[in-house]
Amino acid sequence: MTRAIALWVVAGLAACAETGQELPKDSAPSVELPRPDAVLSPAGTVRYQKRRTTNDGGVELVWQPAAGARVTRGAEIATVDDGGSVAFLGPVSASESHVLARLDGERVQLDVLAATAATPWTMPWPAGTTGLDIEPSAMAGALNIVALGAKVDALLKGVVVTGAARRLTVRWELDYATTCVTCFANDAYIMEVSGKAGEEDAHDDSVMLHELGHWLEETYGTYTNPGGFHDMEPVAPTLAWSEGFANWFAQAIAGTGPKYLDRQPKGKLYTFDLEHPPDAAKGTADGTPAGDLSEALVHGVLWDLTDAQDTDNDGAAYSVSDVLTVVVGLTKRHDLGPGGADFLDFVNDWRCLHPNDDGLLAQLLSTASFPLAAIAQTPQCP
Repeated sequence: MTRAIALWVVAGLAACAETGQELPKDSAPSVELPRPDAVLSPAGTVRYQKRRTTNDGGVELVWQPAAGARVTRGAEIATVDDGGSVAFLGPVSASESHVLARLDGERVQLDVLAATAATPWTMPWPAGTTGLDIEPSAMAGALNIVALGAKVDALLKGVVVTGAARRLTVRWELDYATTCVTCFANDAYIMEVSGKAGEEDAHDDSVMLHELGHWLEETYGTYTNPGGFHDMEPVAPTLAWSEGFANWFAQAIAGTGPKYLDRQPKGKLYTFDLEHPPDAAKGTADGTPAGDLSEALVHGVLWDLTDAQDTDNDGAAYSVSDVLTVVVGLTKRHDLGPGGADFLDFVNDWRCLHPNDDGLLAQLLSTASFPLAAIAQTPQCP
């Protein structure tokens, strides 16, 4: 079911459960459809004030539609559409509504909660008003996470055929000092988001989408990231792949260009350019396709595959969905090189789905000094 202007869920309507070909680890959540003759009554618009990080590490305040957020009015439930509009099933009501940091997408379901809370961040929407502008940074940050999740959900509908089996819990609040800054814990299926002063990561799209990239690996692909320190230096192939993929995913979904931006305390800015990886990131540590490598090599090649809007003249113009289609299938048929999902697996599976493009792939790998022995043999395909 596509996400329309509003998704209506009315108590007592029969559930329409969607089944899939892969997963679910549990059962996919059910969604409920409005009656064909349903009459919608517009309630207004919901926006939040986003603290957007600028290229110089500053903050720009911008109003964004609270896309994907749940809105309740008594027993009625609606979803904010991409433009920020909300409409309820049935006649206009004078009852107070509530906006919740909860996403009920077909492929992404998540709740954003305070550090020790049991229910999502919520803000009342007074009766009789047709618009709600949310300025408080904590609630606004929670809604930014929901909006990013809704963006990922829309993209994944063209990539995976099954709904997410588990609802992701996201912990976020101001002054929240996590043990890992911001991270996705795949074993607990929880995302911890730093709220330290100057590092309110709920507002940093690069950071949040990076972690949603790891969530995607765990939920729909293969997540064999061993963890550990990484900062563009050669690391284990599984670590380099996972972090490089997540870097690419962040900027590919954000749609703001190749610069990854992470605002940090005391006015610091952590940034790098996916279009121009450092020369030190080229090649592998031992000169073989299975050797240690940099995450920058990974995200650089992935970016070049999908950056048709840039003027690098590499000839590649694939879609984000093209890359994700390969990513969600890694190691499910073949596992080359070191055990677990890595760049060598991606190269093999990419060649299987794009058998006539070895010349273009060789060009991109050569630019990154990745050993061309990786494509010297016939790929292992189903």
